[in-house]
Amino acid sequence: LNPTLTSYEQLAQQALALVQKMNDWRHHLRLVLSFEVGCFIK
Repeated sequence: LNPTLTSYEQLAQQALALVQKMNDWRHHLRLVLSFEVGCFIK
């Protein structure tokens, strides 16, 4: 096995997990903001 390839794969997996976390966080923030805006409009 090529050690650089495996470390690169691990790095790619970590980056992918980070992107997924950021997307979840943005989605959660959007839900919270839309909820607060809805309450404010009422």
